[in-house]
Amino acid sequence: MASPGRLSGKRALITGAGAGLGAQMARRFHEAGAEIIVNDLRLEPAERVAKEVGGTAIAADVSDSAAVAAMFGQVSRDFGRLDILVNNAGYAFDDSSGGADSFNDRLAMQAQESMSGGPIETHLDFTVELDDADWLKMIGVHLNGTFFCSREGLKLMNA
Repeated sequence: MASPGRLSGKRALITGAGAGLGAQMARRFHEAGAEIIVNDLRLEPAERVAKEVGGTAIAADVSDSAAVAAMFGQVSRDFGRLDILVNNAGYAFDDSSGGADSFNDRLAMQAQESMSGGPIETHLDFTVELDDADWLKMIGVHLNGTFFCSREGLKLMNA
């Protein structure tokens, strides 16, 4: 019989876990025995990861205080407690164009230049190019979202 994981019996909410690092954390926490609540801005990706880890999906915009309060209200009603909060949600910029000038394309070009041993001529100048709307969205998710989730999460965890 396998021994219980070190997170056995723990309930974890991971924000921004519909893809990438957050989804991988959900998988690892699940392997360690935790019950997973997967948050993402969009429900569909959250549901895919939640299904994979036998968890629950909740869509909420962490940069919206009311949406965060509603999410933690749902956690409280459905589960009664929370043991672990991972503030993982993040936003860098809108790269939905996917064109030749996208972040991923520039990153790939820069990597090729680096591996060839020549000078790096492709630059990731997104700080210079970032508009106010994307900056405010980034701050909203990273700073406000972390505060809003921590504030609501602590209300459950402190109990």
